Amino acid sequence: EYIAKTFSNWAVFRPQYMIGSGNNKDCEEWFFDRIVRDRPIPIPGSGMQITNIAHVRDLSYMLTLAVEKSEAANGNIFNIVSDRAVTLDGMAKLCAQAAGFPVNIVHYDPKAIG
Repeated sequence: EYIAKTFSNWAVFRPQYMIGSGNNKDCEEWFFDRIVRDRPIPIPGSGMQITNIAHVRDLSYMLTLAVEKSEAANGNIFNIVSDRAVTLDGMAKLCAQAAGFPVNIVHYDPKAIG
């Protein structure tokens, strides 16, 4: 509400996980780090939760379009996702495969931890 009242032209962009040049978040690095050090990968619940990873090029393209076609973007919320989804277990397995190491996934109940 604040944004809509304060600015006449606005859009919201919500990336889930981003990869690409200049990335300072360690989403995939966290998986690789644990895998190559033979550490377990703790994943809440069943591991079947779906996530999505998009490349920074996709975000850049969307931002460029929003500026070029501001009337179409105005007042909208955009989820920055790719056309492929992966489960958390799948993410761990893909990282392990890419690194050439086995993976030790440990599912846990987040409610039991508190």
